[in-house]
Amino acid sequence: MNFHASEPLPAPGGHAAIWAWRGDDAAVADHVAAHIRPDYSATIAIAGGHTPRPILDRLKRRSLPWHRAHFLPTDERLVPVTHPDSNYGMLSRALDATPALVDRLDGIDLSGTLDLVWLGMAEDGKVASLFTPEDTAMTGSDAVVRTRPASTSSHVPHERCSLSLAAICRAREVILVIRGERKRRLVEQSIDGKGDLAISRLFAAIPSPIRIFWCR
Repeated sequence: MNFHASEPLPAPGGHAAIWAWRGDDAAVADHVAAHIRPDYSATIAIAGGHTPRPILDRLKRRSLPWHRAHFLPTDERLVPVTHPDSNYGMLSRALDATPALVDRLDGIDLSGTLDLVWLGMAEDGKVASLFTPEDTAMTGSDAVVRTRPASTSSHVPHERCSLSLAAICRAREVILVIRGERKRRLVEQSIDGKGDLAISRLFAAIPSPIRIFWCR
């Protein structure tokens, strides 16, 4: 299975990104499925949130060598696995009909290289749980780090753990899956790597192009 039948378009602004010709759920599922092969054990990190759910629903219906796949979330709120905010809980439920291995991020040994990191992006440019430029998730060399978003008067956020920027940049491939015009514009503004948004810092640091799957 090829990643894409057509050659993708290079991103405006440099080599840091490649826009896939197709960015819909089926195209993302095709791309992830291509990493799950009978001759190789693949370690794949999956974004949290709502966007991955319909894609994983497509993926799990496929006849794949699931025993060769090892999944984990890119970031996690430190809550019970049954909590609705648990990314591990979402991922394990989405793939529970397959024999794939699904691991929690907190406490895992990630001394090796991830084969695929699938990132999403929030409206504020956050990827994984990378927040301010001063976070150890942005600056440290450890693969998994603790992090916490800033609290507000009405909401005290959960403590989190996240793949660090260094771990993401060491991955064999990084993809970014986004939906909507607003996020597309934000990515286009960030590809030059300038600014303090997490997505800008990622584009500035990544040693090979990020493949972007976008649709409305």
